Amino acid sequence: MIRICLQLLKEITQNSRVFSLVIITVLLFSIISSCSDSSNDNKDEQHTGWAISPNSTNGYASIIYTSNSGKTWVRQGNPFIFADIEIADVSAMNSKTAFVAGFNTNTNEGVIFRTTDAGKNWQKLTLPQIVNKNNFLCIRTNFNQKIIAGGNSGMLIMSTDKGNSWQEINIPVPDSSYGVYRVDFDANQRIVAGASNSSTGFNMYYSYDNGASWPISNSKPDEWDGLIDVSWVQGTDIVYAAGAYIGINGIFNVSRDAGKNWTMIDTFPMSHCNAIFAFDSNYIWAGADKMNFARTTNTGNTWEKQSLNYNAIWTLGISAISKNELWVVGCNGDGGYTQVSTILHSIDSGASWEQQTVPDNIPALWRVSFPQIK
Repeated sequence: MIRICLQLLKEITQNSRVFSLVIITVLLFSIISSCSDSSNDNKDEQHTGWAISPNSTNGYASIIYTSNSGKTWVRQGNPFIFADIEIADVSAMNSKTAFVAGFNTNTNEGVIFRTTDAGKNWQKLTLPQIVNKNNFLCIRTNFNQKIIAGGNSGMLIMSTDKGNSWQEINIPVPDSSYGVYRVDFDANQRIVAGASNSSTGFNMYYSYDNGASWPISNSKPDEWDGLIDVSWVQGTDIVYAAGAYIGINGIFNVSRDAGKNWTMIDTFPMSHCNAIFAFDSNYIWAGADKMNFARTTNTGNTWEKQSLNYNAIWTLGISAISKNELWVVGCNGDGGYTQVSTILHSIDSGASWEQQTVPDNIPALWRVSFPQIK
């Protein structure tokens, strides 16, 4: 198309002598710009993302991938590299690079795998000795090649070089029964993390020195009984967190001082809150059991609650690439590995949803991650 535009300009200059050099130059930029723009008319931008099920199916871990915003999802990996691996979490650093974390079901060894070619190949990374016999429960990445992963016994490790090397930044939990279930961080060496045990023990920790010290938040609501997800509004002091309320209810909360103090926003009666995602300080989404979902588009001043009646979904993961476009994954109950999985996609901030197709034999999708657009 640009070649045609240049030919037109050539004909104009050859057949007319009334145009000055300035006019020709202006015309050149105008024509090329117009032709270039027309070539992109109605061209949909495609986004890359990953979702995981914790369970191994057909003998290897369950990872699905899309390169076209979820129009199609395909299974990745193979039984040679992912045999007997159970995956707990996924985080996409960019359109080519993503990480999954979990453990080997035979040895209980914590494992992290990385792809740098959009999932064509996955590499098992070399990790510190502390990972031996400690399962990973969460992993989070950012644009600056920083990665933090957490797991059993307060285990927390960090990489600042895309996973090539690691350092321990463990949390001083009360005892080895506490696992780090979720973690998030900003660009200023600040980290928030939650550690829980199998009964009623639960602490929210924060660090402002890249994990060198870990004060406990003493202001978390008494009703907050366990962390399941956390999301930092990048560039601010605002962090959102979701989890269990005392009993069988769910709860979501906000900290406006980078994890020191927390305020309860709302609860989901009879419904644990499993996922929360803050795209910015205005647009935040929270999902829970039994089709319960909530969203705000005005900094949390008001929250709209929804019932996502798609396969009776229990929301387990949320990821957004803009204030308008996001994905939700989950399954239809708390039976875990055998439940029917669902992927939902919205292009209007969650006001409406379309259901996307899950590959065969992929049960209980738990987490989803699309790289954030700079």
